[in-house]
Amino acid sequence: YDTSNTINGCDSVFITNLTVNPSYEITVETFICEGENYYAGGENQTASGTYYDTLTSRDGCDSVIITNLTVKDIPSSSGISGPITVCKGNSEIYSTTANSNYKYKWSTINGEIQGIDTSNSLSVLWINGVTGVIEVTKTLSECSITDSEIITIKSVSKPEITGKKSVCAYD
Repeated sequence: YDTSNTINGCDSVFITNLTVNPSYEITVETFICEGENYYAGGENQTASGTYYDTLTSRDGCDSVIITNLTVKDIPSSSGISGPITVCKGNSEIYSTTANSNYKYKWSTINGEIQGIDTSNSLSVLWINGVTGVIEVTKTLSECSITDSEIITIKSVSKPEITGKKSVCAYD
């Protein structure tokens, strides 16, 4: 309550009802992979850091979103070593650069993986088609890259023998 005297000497009473609306502060912990972006601080970000966005709540108060952004490395693209022209029915060895921090996952089209597909090398039996694909996805702390190679699969022709059907020792 507040009182005041008017010009004529009368008391006036003022009653003030004050409502304090809440403001909000929200912290977001997030990451992106190298080469990606994330909208924070009013624009797309590509670097690790702390970014602030101030918004107005429905009650008209400022609310702050604090974004702690981390940019994680992606594995290096080192390609796949191994033959790109193969014979149908043959097994071939393929590999990529070894790194103990990477997780590997191999896949093929028109080939059959022999053994485990989670190391940096493996054997593939080429079984179908004229073209195949081999690819490996390397993951490092939730960021991935995929290398692939197109494989030419050649059919093995049956040999044909021409000439005499029988051979005598004295012919």
